[in-house]
Amino acid sequence: MKIALSPDLHCFYASRYDVTDKSGQSVRKKEWKKIAWKLYSTCKENDVDVLVAPGDFFVNPKPTAEQILLVSTMLRAFEKTGIKVLGITGNHDVGGAGSTSMDEVVAEIGRNRKWCYTSFDTTVLGEGDDAVGFAFLPFVKAPELVAYNPDFASKEMSDRLIAVSGELFEKLGDVKTKILVGHWSIQGAVTSSGKTMEATLSGAETVLPKGDLIRQGWNACLFGHIHVPQVLSDKQNNGPFIAYSGCFQRINIGEANDARGFYIYDTDTEEYSFHNLPAIPMK
Repeated sequence: MKIALSPDLHCFYASRYDVTDKSGQSVRKKEWKKIAWKLYSTCKENDVDVLVAPGDFFVNPKPTAEQILLVSTMLRAFEKTGIKVLGITGNHDVGGAGSTSMDEVVAEIGRNRKWCYTSFDTTVLGEGDDAVGFAFLPFVKAPELVAYNPDFASKEMSDRLIAVSGELFEKLGDVKTKILVGHWSIQGAVTSSGKTMEATLSGAETVLPKGDLIRQGWNACLFGHIHVPQVLSDKQNNGPFIAYSGCFQRINIGEANDARGFYIYDTDTEEYSFHNLPAIPMK
């Protein structure tokens, strides 16, 4: 099975470095649509089976109707081509407690819940030896973690998430290939500023220990949240494929040196490739 790890969509940064062209259209919107088309066409050319959208569909929890329709149209195009879409919520998508995520509205438009999981869950695509199990670790507020299992209430957020991840792994049972999809920081990931994510006691950022994910036995961990495309582990170092594809657009000048593209991962060969996307350079 070929899986494309989409960058964070962040549809689209109209208030960041935006200008209008001669026809009065937002340059940033045109850029986003161009990137979406390139992602779609490249996936078709490479016979991708599944597109994973690992959170942050939008810039904030209150996108415009146009932004909701743009994302819905993009995901529907993949499905019509025969490419399954699996998505989760990111930290930019989640509003106040009890509020509906606009990602859920996208899923309702597509009449497909799998477009956006907002809670911990699993699904299996394919049958027999070709089956691939996916587990979802979307961004959630701390109270939702407590509600999932009150026994975790006294532990650190990362510890709770690792415990949930382990439960999801067991829930997938005898499925040969198991993939974790999440929207969190992983230990060792490098941000646009050059900072390496490490576990801290401040609680400012929830960081999942990479070693714990590896020990759980995942074949791949496909994550969103960090905007620098990077591979944290692969079969060359005897580990699972752990990666971030980054972000659709360069959000600000601090991301000027970040590549823009996405990974395609083959579960049969455990090989992967990086494909560039036409984001506007920042200088």
